[in-house]
Amino acid sequence: MRRRLTLAAAAAAPLAPSLAFTAYVLRHGQTDRNAAGIEQGSSDLSRLTDLGRRQAGDAYGALLGGGDGDAAAREVTSVYASPLARARQTLGRLREADSRNP
Repeated sequence: MRRRLTLAAAAAAPLAPSLAFTAYVLRHGQTDRNAAGIEQGSSDLSRLTDLGRRQAGDAYGALLGGGDGDAAAREVTSVYASPLARARQTLGRLREADSRNP
């Protein structure tokens, strides 16, 4: 007999080890509009500044390198990003910094 879980019971049930995952949330690097104090919302007019490009590159070390020598254990298998240019630019810098990503 199959047991049906209610939403509350499903939320309380532990995940099987094969289903466990870690999610990282990363904001885009500084943009020209951030630097000027202009709110962007969903506008796609801004681009990363030099500082924003450095921040995006540094994010790789902070998230995956972690400084503890265990980067291989934190393999990224999926990435979900906004279609806005600032998010795509940030993701591109992360990919450049990741020598494991061809």
